[in-house]
Amino acid sequence: ERRYRASKMAGLETIPAYVRTAKDEQVMEWALIENIQREDLNAIEIALAYQKLMDDHELTQEKMADRVGKKRATVANYLRLLKLPAEIQIGIKERKIDMGHARAILGSPSPEQQLDIYKKIVQNGLSVRKVEELVNSSKTTKIVKDKVCKYEQQQLLLEQKLGRKVKISSTQLTISFKNEEELNHLIDLLS
Repeated sequence: ERRYRASKMAGLETIPAYVRTAKDEQVMEWALIENIQREDLNAIEIALAYQKLMDDHELTQEKMADRVGKKRATVANYLRLLKLPAEIQIGIKERKIDMGHARAILGSPSPEQQLDIYKKIVQNGLSVRKVEELVNSSKTTKIVKDKVCKYEQQQLLLEQKLGRKVKISSTQLTISFKNEEELNHLIDLLS
C-alpha cells in the first residue's frame, strides 16, 4: 500500500512488484515484518511485534533478526524493553522518553528504582548520559550499602558482648575504648 501511494504521488503508471503465492500464516508474517519497518512506530510497538512474531513462529532472536534485517543485539534490546514496568512502557509509547533513556533505565536493578529514575527523566528532562550516570551512581551506592549491611548482625552481637562500640569492614575489626583500663578489660574478655 505504501509503495502504491508513493508511486501514485510520483505519477508512475506502473509499480515494480513481486507476485508471490503464500499461505495465510506467511502473509501475516510478511505483513507484520513490513509494519515493523515503518518509521512511525515507537520502541514498545516494535518490541511487541518482535515478541509476537517470535512466539507465533517459534523464532529465536537470531532468526528474528535475520527476518527483519537487523542485528540480534538490536532485537534483544527491543525485547528487553518489555521487562520494564508498565508505567515506563506507556511513557515510551507516549514518547515521554526514548529508547536510549529506556535502555539506560534497564541498568537499574529494581522496578522501584527504574520508576524513580523514569520520573526524574520526565520531570527534569534528563539526557541519556545523565540517566546513565544516575543508574551507575545508584549501583555504587547499593554495593556500598550491601557491604555495610553484610556485617551488621555480627557488629551488633560484638557490641552487646563487649559493651563497646565496634565497627566491622570487609578486612578490619575496630573496637573502641576510652582508656587503658577499658583496654585491659577488653583483653580480659577476649582471652
